[in-house]
Amino acid sequence: MKFSPLPCRLAAFAAFAVGVSACDQGPAAVPSDTSANQLDAKLGEDLSAEDSASGSDGGTWEVSDAPTAAPDAEVDAITKCPSQPSYSMPLACTGSFSCTFGKECCCGICGASTQCHCTAGQFSCGATDLCFGAKCSPGCSMDQFQTPSGCKTCAAIGVALPAEISATLAPLRTCAADADCGTLQGADVCGWCSYGVALAQQATATQALAKMKKTWCTGPAGPCNLPCPESGQPACVQGVCHLVGLCDPLLGGPGTPCNDNNACTSGDVCSGPGKCAGKLVDCDDGNPCTQDTCSATGGCGHKPLSVPCPATLACSAGAQCMMGTCTDLGVKGWDASVTQLGIIPGTPRVRRLADGGVLYTSATGKQDQMYAVRLSAAGAVLLTTTVAAPVADAVAAAADGGFATTGFSYTKTWTNQKPNVLRWDASAKLLWTQELPLQGGMPSLLEALPSGGWLALGGYQPQMPNSWHTWLAVLEDSGKVAFTADLGPGAGYGKAAVAASKGSSHAVLQAVAGPSSTPGDSMGDVRWLRLDAAGKVVGEKQLSAGQGDTQPGGLVAHTQGWLAGVRGTVAGGATGKPSAFSLFLLDDNGAVLWSKAVASTAFGVVAAAPQPWLLHWTDKALSVQEIGAGGSLTDGLAVPSSLLITGSGLAYEPYGDGGLLLAGVQNMQARVRRVLPAGGMCP
Repeated sequence: MKFSPLPCRLAAFAAFAVGVSACDQGPAAVPSDTSANQLDAKLGEDLSAEDSASGSDGGTWEVSDAPTAAPDAEVDAITKCPSQPSYSMPLACTGSFSCTFGKECCCGICGASTQCHCTAGQFSCGATDLCFGAKCSPGCSMDQFQTPSGCKTCAAIGVALPAEISATLAPLRTCAADADCGTLQGADVCGWCSYGVALAQQATATQALAKMKKTWCTGPAGPCNLPCPESGQPACVQGVCHLVGLCDPLLGGPGTPCNDNNACTSGDVCSGPGKCAGKLVDCDDGNPCTQDTCSATGGCGHKPLSVPCPATLACSAGAQCMMGTCTDLGVKGWDASVTQLGIIPGTPRVRRLADGGVLYTSATGKQDQMYAVRLSAAGAVLLTTTVAAPVADAVAAAADGGFATTGFSYTKTWTNQKPNVLRWDASAKLLWTQELPLQGGMPSLLEALPSGGWLALGGYQPQMPNSWHTWLAVLEDSGKVAFTADLGPGAGYGKAAVAASKGSSHAVLQAVAGPSSTPGDSMGDVRWLRLDAAGKVVGEKQLSAGQGDTQPGGLVAHTQGWLAGVRGTVAGGATGKPSAFSLFLLDDNGAVLWSKAVASTAFGVVAAAPQPWLLHWTDKALSVQEIGAGGSLTDGLAVPSSLLITGSGLAYEPYGDGGLLLAGVQNMQARVRRVLPAGGMCP
């Protein structure tokens, strides 16, 4: 394609830079002012380089890969300027610069009218307008468009066009009944609209609207984005077809019945022109085993759930939703909901209180806030409260009906956090808080001591980086710290440990990190330690399950010493697949009195009366075996998996009568369940 000589192009470029059309000013000439000469020099340098590259002379610029005019491109008879694509840079036109009506010479384009137009030889928009997407209509100023009644803005068209449509369709709306009326779907003028007309007149109405479109809609997209004058469903009112979904004022004012076409509302009425709304329908079917929903097209829906549900029988430990029906699970005990509106239940904790009642605690979804619920021995909720406290990592019950919790506080950085113990009375009133001098400490266990004090255990960082140790602290019931002890490097951020107390001595079962482990891993053996009343280590023993990574599996005081469980896992430390479990009975010096390998489904040894328990977990049940002399095992309580609430972790504790307390959260429902032993009496 050949472009115009360089002087004309420079004139157009200079005119483009100041927002004036070169084509409005007659034959092109190189401006003599400084800015134009600077542009001349600059463009001359650029074009000379390209001319040299293409081998052309300086009079014309030939670009071999430039778009060429289409064979059928329109050519202005006066200007002889072929059409160019709209993305072309502004270059001057050649010859005369007047255009015939409906043709344009804008940004170097002479051809069919698209965006910029000429009228009487002058542009109605500047040379730069096309390049920036401006729109104008022949014979009209900017932002106005040609209509049958003259140049109008979009706002004016939005008033005049609906009136014109209404007048055109008025004789085509006559009806005698609803059945005579129909809707022209998508019979648009400048938009995609629907109109109510008589069925017999639909063809005539379609032709009339198409004719209006040719005379009213001259530019792209309408050219204005106009709202549809009618919407809704047709109806015959007083012999005239209307569309009433948008609350046509002709049909009645506010309060007039209408239809908002939303199945989730009822009692729809007009609240003003174009506004139809109703009240939301109540989709609650009263069934705890369905999820109630509503869609605008289908209305209410009820999806069956598989979640715990309130027990329907007396002395029942729980029920489960099955196929939309709440079904009792046939286990004796009680089931209590501890869900409270506005609280997002976190990991649950559950403890048996001294009076036989139950304490449930969890986080609330808010920082430094704890949720506590006190229940009676029969499962009645006696107290629910939220208190300002760090997250309760562990909870222990006091003999006076109160309890204690552990948490941690920190300022600015993680390493500044310190563990603390908080003491509460029976009404969840804070009695005291004791911060422990352990930098970066995180608590994991809290136990009430027979003496009335407290034993706390966790991990901390005595120095950076990743130097995680296990710590143990003993406090008096007043909150005074008796001692803290650093038990050396430990796995699981120092928290992979359990503890127990007997008399004035304390024992710890600690996972020792292997030489290649990271702080979160749990590799190597398990170490048993005994501390005296002053916190001094007076006994030590290495234990192993004999296979895979080794984890503490529980520790309880025993009449002959200490009963420890050691769990082996493969492929992933604490979260790996159980591979082995062994029981060890040690005396106070750490000598092993007996040991026994048990089923790998075992996961913990817990203190219970009259004998310690070994807990097993399978896909089908949580089961209990009593540990007797020499490691003999006697089958005890079995809880079906359907009774276990495991969505956000399961908390459990022996109740003391051979039964078990369970707490959990599933689908935002927090529940506590007491499971009675075989032959147990209903509370």
